[in-house]
Amino acid sequence: MLVLRDPAPESRELDYVRRALEAGELVVVPTDTVYGLAALASDQEAVARLYAAKGRGADQPTAVVYATAAALHADLPFLSKRASWAVGSLLPGPFTLIVDNPVGHLPWLTGGVPGPLGVRVPAGALALPAIAATSANPAGAPTARDVRSLDPSLQGVAACAVDRGELDPAAESTVVDLVAWEGGAGEPRILRDTAGRAGQVLAVLADAP
Repeated sequence: MLVLRDPAPESRELDYVRRALEAGELVVVPTDTVYGLAALASDQEAVARLYAAKGRGADQPTAVVYATAAALHADLPFLSKRASWAVGSLLPGPFTLIVDNPVGHLPWLTGGVPGPLGVRVPAGALALPAIAATSANPAGAPTARDVRSLDPSLQGVAACAVDRGELDPAAESTVVDLVAWEGGAGEPRILRDTAGRAGQVLAVLADAP
């Protein structure tokens, strides 16, 4: 596994990560929360290798991580008005938003069948194409604080890792299910909030049109 310094935009290092993804390789990238093991979201075979490396069941969903909110909107033109508003209000940031996916986009990331889709735009995201990303640890193992402490099994399958120094492995993204809320049939549901951001999310969403 090649370890790269945190790349500047349009650097050779960033181009190397892009080319690895486009070749179907797995990579380790930093986010605003934890290090993630990632594959190109549109590459079903690469995503299958990601699941195998993680020890993740095919029926488990995985979020799509975008470099910018604009890239997210361009890739998901079917988003409802409310979901689009939530994306614009909460992202970039340490949140995973689960949104309605009526066209069945990327079913290999929604449990193998068409369903809601998790989306993220981390603050300080690398300028990469849409990636499927999950925390960089085997299922059930602790999340790595830095690149040096990545599990050896992941070091053996990832083509490269971008080193951004030590991150807080307890600060996972807050996961918010917006499907019922965006359709006007219920409230937002907080599915994970290890970092205590639920109040912030609900306060923002309370102002939705």
